[in-house]
Amino acid sequence: MNRQQINLHASCKASLSVFDTYPTAWAGVTPIEESLGVIRPIVAEITRRGLKQQQADTGGHTTLKNNAIDRCVSASYKMALRLGAYADKTGDPVLQKAVNYSEYALGDGPESEVLDRCTTIAQLAEQYAPQAAAYKVTAAEVTTLKTYIAEARPLSARRDEVGAERVSHTASLPELFKELKKHFKTLDKEVEGLLDDDEFEPIYFAARRVKDLRGRGEEKKES
Repeated sequence: MNRQQINLHASCKASLSVFDTYPTAWAGVTPIEESLGVIRPIVAEITRRGLKQQQADTGGHTTLKNNAIDRCVSASYKMALRLGAYADKTGDPVLQKAVNYSEYALGDGPESEVLDRCTTIAQLAEQYAPQAAAYKVTAAEVTTLKTYIAEARPLSARRDEVGAERVSHTASLPELFKELKKHFKTLDKEVEGLLDDDEFEPIYFAARRVKDLRGRGEEKKES
């Protein structure tokens, strides 16, 4: 939820709390009971979606994914240097070309392409490991590199999945808030026109004032 939605949501929950605190003020007033029957599920759904939106924050997933890919690139680049040195010594132009990356070029571009480059280097290292052991191109080093790659791929996919979940929850909120505001406008009229409780009404409309929860701007009654 954005700041305006958070403030409105808090105001609506506070307003409903007033009804819970003073049930005798409105009990038996059918229009108000009907309005509350519509409003409460909307507020509950907004609360649920807001929580889901928070849970679908991609920040932590992005950090994990970035760290994993950086580790792949670093290990792959070092392996490419070793294979390149071996290719220079043995006069293997095909291998030289296949591993001729700067660290920047190796890690540049879409994540899937970066991991594909790392995978190619791992496969070449596996192929040349028997004869390039003196260059630290060993089965153990290859296994470590392949493990890094295997761990990075699902992290990238999971980050995208969480991002899609967040977009889904965010997209549904404006329509819910539009409905909520419409029904609260009606409820405001019903409270002011149907109730004769001098204690309830001022407390209710005080709760209806949207407070800026970050401490900036003036309070205002949501229209």
